[in-house]
Amino acid sequence: MAGKSAQSETNVTFVDTAARDGIVTAGACSISDKVAFINRLAEAGLKHIDCVAFTHPRLIPKHADAERVMQEINKASGVVYIGLAPNEIGCRRAVVAGVDQVLTLVAASDEYNKLSLGRCMRDTLNKTLPAIIEVATQAGKEIRAYILTAFGCPYTGRVLYDDVIGIIQKLSFMGAKEISIVDSAGMANPKSVKDFFREVFSLKLKTSLAAHFHNNRGLGMANCIAAYEAGIRIFDTALGGLSGTPFGSIDQDIGN
Repeated sequence: MAGKSAQSETNVTFVDTAARDGIVTAGACSISDKVAFINRLAEAGLKHIDCVAFTHPRLIPKHADAERVMQEINKASGVVYIGLAPNEIGCRRAVVAGVDQVLTLVAASDEYNKLSLGRCMRDTLNKTLPAIIEVATQAGKEIRAYILTAFGCPYTGRVLYDDVIGIIQKLSFMGAKEISIVDSAGMANPKSVKDFFREVFSLKLKTSLAAHFHNNRGLGMANCIAAYEAGIRIFDTALGGLSGTPFGSIDQDIGN
């Protein structure tokens, strides 16, 4: 284990992303389908559910019903309902819709950030995220952040640990409650996972860390075990392997 700085609690937390990122990839999905799915996840005992995305409705029509979904779900006591907000406008929509936690995005690869989020990594870190965090904080909402391509970029290859750690430190300083380290294209392996998380835990940051792996190279479970052994106790999951394909991923059939 990584010592006192690791998340040494024995309990493991699952943050399920299937409701936002999974069932919509299976074809036409009605509001009632999404609502029923989210309600069933809560009934099954999941306490953290990544529900909806407040993206531009014309750019990503499958998420245009985010407000309606949040309005119609039966919010269960003790369950954290999460909404993705890629920009300040999305965050304001998320706050009004009543999410408990706002999910933000930044990629450790500048090329990936430009292609998937539409702007360079520096602008995302210095302009987009501070605006989102300010709105969320003023509304009393917690911030959860994804760091995409943390273990490699499908376009530019290797991503340096120091670059990812630098982003973690910035997000922690900006007030992110939880940071999920995302292996967007399934390029991690157990050794790289252990080495990385042990280095991060040595910094003794107050922000909680989560792990998010994709299984397109068959190492998803092995990487989860390696992350657990390094001290991670929060894992992103997708019920039944229902997950969208990360932007730029080599393979098309990918589950968390």
